[in-house]
Amino acid sequence: MLIFVKNSSMRFLFPALVIVIIVTIIGCRPEDLQTPRGTTPIGSSSGIVQKPEDCWGMLFMDDKLYVSSVEGLFWTSDLGQNWKKVSGGGLPTGGTTYVQAQRGVFFVGMESGGLYISLDSGQTWQQSLDVSYKTNIGYAPSLLLFKGDTVFLSARTKDNLTNMIMRSSERGAPNSWVQYAAEIGTVVFHGFINIGNTIYAFSQDGQIFSSTTESGYNDWKYLNNIPGIRENYFPLLWGNVVVMPTGQGVYFSSDNCQSWKAENIGLPGKAYCVSVVANKSTLFVSTGTADGAFTGIYWRKNNSTEWKVVNANIPIGSRTGDNAHYVLTMLATDTHLFIGTHGFGVKILELSKILP
Repeated sequence: MLIFVKNSSMRFLFPALVIVIIVTIIGCRPEDLQTPRGTTPIGSSSGIVQKPEDCWGMLFMDDKLYVSSVEGLFWTSDLGQNWKKVSGGGLPTGGTTYVQAQRGVFFVGMESGGLYISLDSGQTWQQSLDVSYKTNIGYAPSLLLFKGDTVFLSARTKDNLTNMIMRSSERGAPNSWVQYAAEIGTVVFHGFINIGNTIYAFSQDGQIFSSTTESGYNDWKYLNNIPGIRENYFPLLWGNVVVMPTGQGVYFSSDNCQSWKAENIGLPGKAYCVSVVANKSTLFVSTGTADGAFTGIYWRKNNSTEWKVVNANIPIGSRTGDNAHYVLTMLATDTHLFIGTHGFGVKILELSKILP
């Protein structure tokens, strides 16, 4: 391990090294020293030393930020100053594609296949879904939906040949999942929204399906497509409005997905939007180009019709090459905006400093 001491006077170098080595040996466990590569602590302006991997999903719970990445599942309780890796307790090693928690159940999807659950805040884990299945990469929490004790999940076979909706009537308990809605075909589902007695499922190719309590959520019917949209991503229910990021900007529906209206004032032309998140009063969206290059993060209040840019200190980027970087996922609380990227790790912004 290389240790750099930011001090121009060499007479402080040796004592500092001795102290760091002693503390490392006697006071830290190996997992305490692991961090998502490329993560920059809040307030830091240092450059990225190591090329970071994808940050696929985020969860904020009990004052901790959890990040799923190709290097595993990490958490921080001090806004990124220190990170710990979740390991042991039955959770396999390897990349994690999804992290979410609802109704006392902690869900983690593994890159190698399978879904694992914890009922004790991550201390111990059980395999919930067989490794022959994979959760779709969880850039947003909408890949999983609770309706009472019933869980709906967007999944696919490990060979990526078949996509499906899966359902557990026992909060994701092992051996409780059933594959259904086969009549929908092989579309990739990017998430669910629950409004009243109806669940809406959104596919990658822009199709919207619905199912109701009357059918026991077994009869899924095609509802519509957002006009002119061939790609949509991860839906968000913001108050009574369904917000949909698409390959052609952001669309709103205020009538239970029956009709859609483009809401793109202030966004770049032909904005390719993947992630949209919100707190009680503010909506955030990440934008890019059709090939995935990052172009910006924008915000708007619930009483506004115009988007404004956020200074996230992430340069305009490209999708490919050694310097590729782009936003994969975001999460908003009342005080902070968390940004999961490829190329810049996790960025944490204090809302009082970036919003008027």
